[in-house]
Amino acid sequence: MPRERTARQAPRAAVLTISLVLVYLIAFGAGLALPREQGWTVVNGAAIVPQWLLGDLPRPAELDLVPLWLTPLSAVFIQPGFVLLSFNLFWIVALGSRLERTLGPARLAILLLLCAYGSAFFQAISIRDTTAIVGAGGVAGSMMGAFLMLHPKRLLRLRVAGLLTLPLPAILLIVSCFSLDLMLALRDIAGGKPLEVAYPLHLAGFLLGAGTAAVLRPAGMPLFDKGKAWFSLDEWDEDAAAAGKRTLAVLAAPVLAGIYIAIAAAAIASGRF
Repeated sequence: MPRERTARQAPRAAVLTISLVLVYLIAFGAGLALPREQGWTVVNGAAIVPQWLLGDLPRPAELDLVPLWLTPLSAVFIQPGFVLLSFNLFWIVALGSRLERTLGPARLAILLLLCAYGSAFFQAISIRDTTAIVGAGGVAGSMMGAFLMLHPKRLLRLRVAGLLTLPLPAILLIVSCFSLDLMLALRDIAGGKPLEVAYPLHLAGFLLGAGTAAVLRPAGMPLFDKGKAWFSLDEWDEDAAAAGKRTLAVLAAPVLAGIYIAIAAAAIASGRF
């Protein structure tokens, strides 16, 4: 029995989630270091461009930086601005570690990969133009959909200024974000406006994430936290205690926070906020 208790108190660190956050920060920082013209070339060469992806038009040779079949993946790591980077990182950090402990890193990686490609092609088919689409909206949406399918009754841990940790209902944040995205998309469609935000990408990522999580979840795991209490503070306390015992997470948190702050300062200084 003591051996089992020790095993429970030392859960695996969310290596995939930590790695994703690090790659996002490094990619954004590298983009800030590039001259604007060169940065524009990299963004357009790595972006999802519907008519290029679907073969309607050839891609200009000077933008042939990434194979077209890889652009649904490369576009995920190109963020159009620091605010959107922060918004997407919030969802990845808030939901990723819990999903990784539930599904395991391999299943979560498969889920994110399938959703990145699925949402990219849905966006391309929905709006078949030459607009360059970048950002992690599809990946963040897939995490929201997966979390809502598996853990809607959970409380999320939101740390404020590194001092105060607040419990927030996951279902409230996720449903509010999804509903806002859907309403804004319907507003623009009803008004006959072109969609300046990749709403189809976000919404497809959300639905694909929910469906893929239902398929990939471990055998015997119920959907929708069946049998568990809503917003249990006991489970929230257990998650908080477990987080403090994951050595990699404890070490990575200040490092990633330092990189984030440095990139924020660079983004403000360069005017690419």
